[in-house]
Amino acid sequence: MSDASTTRERSTPPSAGQAAAIATPRATAWSRVWGRSQSLIPTLAAVVLFISMLVYAEIAYGRVFHLGTMSSLLVSFAPTIILAVAMTIVILSGGIDLSVGAVVAFTSVAGVMLMGAGVNAWLAIVIMIVLGALFGLVSGVLIQFFNVQPFIATLAMMFLARGLASILSTVPVHAPEGSPILLLATDFKLIDGPKTNDLVLTPGFFIAVVVVIAAVFFLHRTRTGRTIYAIGGAESSAQLMGLPVARTRVCGSTSSAALSPALPEWSTPQRWAAKRRTSPASAGSSTRSLRS
Repeated sequence: MSDASTTRERSTPPSAGQAAAIATPRATAWSRVWGRSQSLIPTLAAVVLFISMLVYAEIAYGRVFHLGTMSSLLVSFAPTIILAVAMTIVILSGGIDLSVGAVVAFTSVAGVMLMGAGVNAWLAIVIMIVLGALFGLVSGVLIQFFNVQPFIATLAMMFLARGLASILSTVPVHAPEGSPILLLATDFKLIDGPKTNDLVLTPGFFIAVVVVIAAVFFLHRTRTGRTIYAIGGAESSAQLMGLPVARTRVCGSTSSAALSPALPEWSTPQRWAAKRRTSPASAGSSTRSLRS
């Protein structure tokens, strides 16, 4: 009798409640995986779009995947990467910055003139970054404490920086011969390919990579970075949660503007200014001038 009951217990299928209890951990695990995957969808879409563009360019024009072409792209767009990081910080906080190009122009002219006056090149770079940060600080204060719209505040800073650059010099200014800044224009040949098909990079590219990594860590692993996301999502909610909205927005605007002077000294415009040893007041007025 006991053997028969044991056999029935073994052959009896689990009830609906038992099946749901068994399936619940699996469903929960899948929901967690799907929730994490959803946050990666925009990144995956951007990667797929980027690869599709490269494949189309290779089919339409050819030689896109050659080392020489890739070197040119990586070096030429290193300043754009730095500028994109700067703009990302502002946009994530729900703002906009129209003054970055003008700040590039003013700090470039000011930095080269300081070098020509005998100021150490590395000190001149620090001064350029401080000047750029001051423009961001003023913009942030106008936006946060005087309720000026970001479009208007940064537009005013754009005209101010462009005007100051034109006042300093209406013609290209020249850096002195033998300036240490020329070291930043050094080409590093990583792969020696046939003919001109070499993989050549510059310090600007490596600095751009460091800036991207630092920005990712700052935005995702620090309290200030998470606060920037919260402000961009809903500023009123961030204030109700007790987050330092005013301080974070001003700091974000300042740090973003501080990256603009890094553009002419650490990337392709730096190569242009270092090798030609000039910096015109019109620098940063268009993407073409940034890549020339």
